[in-house]
This record gives sequence, structure tokens and C-alpha cells, in this order.
Amino acid sequence: MEPQNTPPQNQPPLQPTGPSFNPIASSETPGLPPKNRPGRKKLVLGILLCIIVLGGAAGTWFAMNRDKPQPAAQPANNQTVQEPAERQLVPSTLVYAAGDVSKGEAGFRINQLGSDIYAVTHKLAKDVTPYGATVYKNQVAVIAVPHAANKEGLSVLYSKDSGKTYQSIFTGTPAKGAALGDQITSIDFSDDGTKLLIALLPEAGGKNTVKELDPATKVTKDLFTASESGVFVEAYSPAKKEIYYYAGCYNCDGNPFNKLLKRDLATNKETTAYEDRAHTGLKTVLSHDLSRVLLLKGSEQTGIESGPPYDLVEVDLKSKASTALFSNYKAGLDYPEVGYLEGSDTVYYTKGKDLYQYKSGSATVLFTSTQELQDVHFVNESTAVVTSGDQKTSMVSSVDLKTKKSTRMLDADGNTFVFGVSWQ
Repeated sequence: MEPQNTPPQNQPPLQPTGPSFNPIASSETPGLPPKNRPGRKKLVLGILLCIIVLGGAAGTWFAMNRDKPQPAAQPANNQTVQEPAERQLVPSTLVYAAGDVSKGEAGFRINQLGSDIYAVTHKLAKDVTPYGATVYKNQVAVIAVPHAANKEGLSVLYSKDSGKTYQSIFTGTPAKGAALGDQITSIDFSDDGTKLLIALLPEAGGKNTVKELDPATKVTKDLFTASESGVFVEAYSPAKKEIYYYAGCYNCDGNPFNKLLKRDLATNKETTAYEDRAHTGLKTVLSHDLSRVLLLKGSEQTGIESGPPYDLVEVDLKSKASTALFSNYKAGLDYPEVGYLEGSDTVYYTKGKDLYQYKSGSATVLFTSTQELQDVHFVNESTAVVTSGDQKTSMVSSVDLKTKKSTRMLDADGNTFVFGVSWQ
């Protein structure tokens, strides 16, 4: 992402883990640091580190979803803007934020899949930044954080209609004096979409409490409290009573994300699901049945930086058997995006301009972009929604994986934050 704005005073950036987090923060509001990458994103890292100093709190390391910086939306040539209208739920809708927060121009938008026509569905007050987000089917949840000077707490905004309308379902304690106020270090839907999980670091700091939030009733339930200030949730199953997560410091210089924890909520027992102290974890994705985990690893380096070469392994969490999907990958401006196809346990990953599918022990190219792939927002057997570009420009496109046709949905700049793609 090109120009980066600074986060708010007294509000450190959120550490990325599973869902999407905003790499952009207005001059008064925080955003999530982008994932570490060589080339284009090393520039972002340097800027963010400066930002953190201005915020008055050391920045946290980024590895969550670890979502890459999302460029912000500018209408393409002759692109028309329409007001939102009442429509039936459309399975594939791009949900995102765009506009300059510091000027009061930011808002949430939606594009129907394959269209460059967008609707503004929610306006943000000046200096309120979308900070982290997660999407499950037609549900969207977004953390909105005001500048500390506003004397307001953060809020979780929730949509049950693919981003057409939002309501506040949780409000945090605002900052007071030199205190930071409540901070959410992680947000994610449960594997069945019935609950929302937030990891809350209270105003007093210290210990982090993971809360289950019912979007329909707004009722919260404390699941457990960690001794660490940072908890970064990767997956949660209410039926299995299992949570997978990383734990470490927050408002600090960073975490290695190389020890994945599992908590059995029936016994409140914490165990180590996987550990590799020789590498820094860059991306963690659990399979839909929580039996396997994809781990993208970078080389261990000094401080919060982790670069190439990159290794991708899939681990069976019961047997601990590990399968190497690729190793020693060094090319490209970005480190690869990895995950499982929606509705399937087939692995996908990116290398440069190529989107691969790994199945039955071999990799095949699903799609080759004209520019390097920077992010994958959605992919199933027939469709992908991706961000591609170079160090200067980016765009979000939908791709028909059968015909290989790519359709631009929006051009991007430093204010775009893609929450995800709704589906059903």
C-alpha cells in the first residue's frame, strides 16, 4: 500500500492473526500493521514503525491474516456510484472500507461480485477507523476505533446482510488520561458462524480475556483469561469446545508466532498444538474440521522482521505428521498467501503472479495474474477474488477460474481495507 497514515495517539496497532485487519490508520486512528514482506511491504513496515512511535506505544508484530495492507478504493474511469437499495442476499459480495478517515470521508462499501459499481452502506464519523474485520457467509463484523481525543471507546459493528446495514453490538471502555482504553487484539467468527470471538485487553492492561459474543442478543460470555496481554485467535469451535490461538505480548516489539496453542474449554486446559522455534510464523490457517493446519514460515531474523526464504507445511494435529508443500521460496515482492478453498479442505497458495491449488500431492495453477498477487480474499472451485498490483498501484478483481477471465472491481489506494467476501 502506498501512502500510510498514522495511528491515533495512545492506540497501538492490532496484531494480525486470522481474519482481516486494517493496515491503514488515519492520522488520528489506529490500523493493523501489514504483514511483513520484502520489497513493497518493507516500505510499509518502516512507515508503520514510525507511526507506532507517534502513537506513544511500541508497535506489535504483524503476522495475523496476517492480512496484507489493502489499498483503498478509487472508482475506475466512468465508474458510477449508486446508493444502497434493498435487495435479496447475493452470495458473493465484496465488503470493504474506503475514503480518508481524517477528512470524514470514510465509509463501508459493497460491490456485487464482478461489478465495479459500489454502494456506500455505512458512513464513519471523522477520525473513526475500521481496525479489524471478519466475514462468515452473510455476516460481517468490524472493529471501529475512534481517536483517543474523541473520548469514546471502540465498538464492534455487525451486519447480518452482507454489509448492507450495520449495528453496534459491543462497546469498549474509552481511553482516560495516559491509559489506552480497551483494545481488541483479535476478532473472529466461530467455525459455525453462530458466535463472534473477541480477545479483549482491558483499559487496565495486563491479562487478556477471550469473550464469546452472540451477535443476535449482544450477550457476552467470558471463555478464559490468559496471563499474556496478547491473544490472537486462529479458530474456534463451540461444538468441539476448542480454541486455537497464539499468545504473547501486546503493545510491544513483536511475537514470533511459532507456538500454536489449543484450549479445551470443557476442562480449561491449555496444550501446545504445534511448535517450531526455528522459524517465525507468518500465516496460520486451520482446516474447516480443525484436524489440520497450514503454516507459512519465514526465516528467523532479528527483531520483528521475518523474510525469505519461505516454507509452507501442512500438519496433521492428531498425528503431528507434517507435509512440505513448498520450501525455500525467495521470489516475489510479497510472501505467499495460503489457505483452504471455501467449502473444501483443498489447499491454495500464491507465488508471484500464480494462484495454485495443491491436491493429491501435486500443485496446479488455477490462475495467472498480469501483476503480482498481493492478497486472496476468497477462493473456491470456480471463483477467486484477489488483490494484485505493484509498488505503485493495486486493484481488486474477481476471477472466473473456469474461463480464466478477470474482472476489475475497484482500483485501490492507501485507504482501502477489504473485510472479505460474503458467501452462502
